[in-house]
Amino acid sequence: MTPFLLSKLPYDPQADLVPVTQALKGGSFIVANPTVPAKNLNELVALAKREPGKISFASYGSGSTAHLGFELLQDAAGVEMLHVPYKQSAMPDVIGGQVMLGFEPPISALPNIKADRVKAIAYTGSKRSAAMPDVPTLAESYPGLEVFTWLGFWLPARTPANVVERFNREIRAITQSLELARLIADAGLEPMSTSPAETSAIVQREAEAMSRLIKAKGIRLD
Repeated sequence: MTPFLLSKLPYDPQADLVPVTQALKGGSFIVANPTVPAKNLNELVALAKREPGKISFASYGSGSTAHLGFELLQDAAGVEMLHVPYKQSAMPDVIGGQVMLGFEPPISALPNIKADRVKAIAYTGSKRSAAMPDVPTLAESYPGLEVFTWLGFWLPARTPANVVERFNREIRAITQSLELARLIADAGLEPMSTSPAETSAIVQREAEAMSRLIKAKGIRLD
């Protein structure tokens, strides 16, 4: 996303780096203040259609995954909501009712959902969260709509191919270990692994999609 949010970067992520593998991924929860008169995504969309521009959603700032995730949801559902960017987590204000909706990773969302300080509207990952299996995904209402963060490894672009492959083998062995799965489960993350070629194709595909979205919405960080 970053190359399309800033007018200039000191490096070219496509030319200066070579992908090694994806390693971890995780979705987020769309959460709502308990007073919001919607228990699920369909009710939330219906509410947004009745009150265009009045349903407020918080993000971690313009161009953040939370911001772009809500933009994708608005496009898919054909609704207009009010973006309220924050520089840090907006969860205290979602709990307090200053803003109606939030987009939070499991590590910060789950304790507040379980304590009934907020309610879960939807999960943004590719499948339901094991921690909250009763919460539907976005894709169950809007097929193909998923928003998850993934982490991966890169090396300098001129790294020899055999070195890239060695890093890929070693990192994939770690991501496929039961120990790592156990360590990251509480954070709502899942291990994953891809070949360098698969990772490159994924980056290209996501870059094209994010470029279109960011340009269409006129989102800039400078």
